[in-house]
Amino acid sequence: NLQGVSTYYADDANQYEVPSYNIINAKISTAQPIWLTNDFGINLFTILNNLTDTKYSGSAFINPDLETKTKSPFYLEPGTPLNIAFGIEIKWR
Repeated sequence: NLQGVSTYYADDANQYEVPSYNIINAKISTAQPIWLTNDFGINLFTILNNLTDTKYSGSAFINPDLETKTKSPFYLEPGTPLNIAFGIEIKWR
């Protein structure tokens, strides 16, 4: 899937702009449950987030501390880099 966020402002005065981004995610899973008994089965899956390892702002929060050189507030928090998750989904009838 493609996940995106358009540009927005981090403050009410519209002084601090948060840049837009698009990241690509993928999920690979078993198409049908693997039935271990007549009533109990599992699905296996792997999720790959941010496949292109794009640098983006995961959130914006106006921090009261100021950047040393520019005296501007820190407000962008980095988004998650490429990451992989594995999981098991339990099914029963």
